[in-house]
Amino acid sequence: MNCKIDQIDYSQIVADAAVELRKHSDWRVAFSRYADMIIAASDVYKEASKVLKQQLPKEMGLLRIYTSIALVQKSQKSAYFDLRIYGQSVGGLVFKYGKLYLSITAKQQQNNQAHLQIKTIANPLRKPYPMESNDAQKIIKELTEYDGVGAEMKSREHQYETLILHDLVQTTSTRKKITYCRPVMLGEYGFFQMRTVFAASRHQPKYAMNGRAAMGGGIDILARIQHKDGTWRLAVLELKDENKCPECQPVVMIQAMIYATFIGYLLRDADCGKKWWNLFRNQDDVKSIKPTIDIDVITVMPTDKTGKLPVAKMEKDIPIPGINNVSLHPYSLYVDVDLEKSIIKKISGSLCNEKKS
Repeated sequence: MNCKIDQIDYSQIVADAAVELRKHSDWRVAFSRYADMIIAASDVYKEASKVLKQQLPKEMGLLRIYTSIALVQKSQKSAYFDLRIYGQSVGGLVFKYGKLYLSITAKQQQNNQAHLQIKTIANPLRKPYPMESNDAQKIIKELTEYDGVGAEMKSREHQYETLILHDLVQTTSTRKKITYCRPVMLGEYGFFQMRTVFAASRHQPKYAMNGRAAMGGGIDILARIQHKDGTWRLAVLELKDENKCPECQPVVMIQAMIYATFIGYLLRDADCGKKWWNLFRNQDDVKSIKPTIDIDVITVMPTDKTGKLPVAKMEKDIPIPGINNVSLHPYSLYVDVDLEKSIIKKISGSLCNEKKS
């Protein structure tokens, strides 16, 4: 798709995605099962979060901790986390029987050396390093002190995402550029990678379920944002490290809208909507979901340096058809960074006018 936006009808794109969700029912069964698995593992992830807080360095540098539906499915008695630098998986954490372990696979060892010039030795098969061991401590020190110099990454977008996630986890406003925006996490640690039922990279809602498993794209960042009136909204953030055709801001918004439509339907599902509402808000239980749900839909990318690219002109809100009182609110967020220095230089966009600052 080119960057001509005169033919982009966002309301129609949302309606098309809604039709697909009403046409199929297997996604409801799958995501109800996923929610039950996450809830069943919630206690062990809470316990793991306490241990991670005690045993990992306070300053993590470029190292990020992720979890996902796939990792939670591995066990309800253990907690699994993926360690990443610039989006590349550099290791894993396993919490089981009250102890924390570090795992490095042979592939991770090879990629860490090839792309990051970090020397990490793979652990013996099925014998991860105990976190208190010298081997684990040496590797964690290497990973957390890595400065990004000399990185040869396949995806600049992952570098861009890492800088933004690093900003989002800051707890003081003096160190935070994108204020009043919190990523959805499982427990206190682990950015939660939310899978969807749509393959939307071609900018149309292509339904993607394979048997009992969701095979659609993942939301780049799922977050909660506080607006000027004090209310918090769930937010779907779609990132691009460049702002140019064929993926300028109006086109990227299509993908974000499709994913957000799925989240809206998920929250209104009779069987598992309340469970996902609690998980996204990191709460144990609420009696009922709000009668009106507002979801922010945000494109995140650098500013247009040419001044010639179009910007999406959209309604203030787009109701999702087929479900009650769920509206999508589209915004732009322009984040200019210096990847060499690993810093955010400036933010702008329509979201800055609406969120609390």
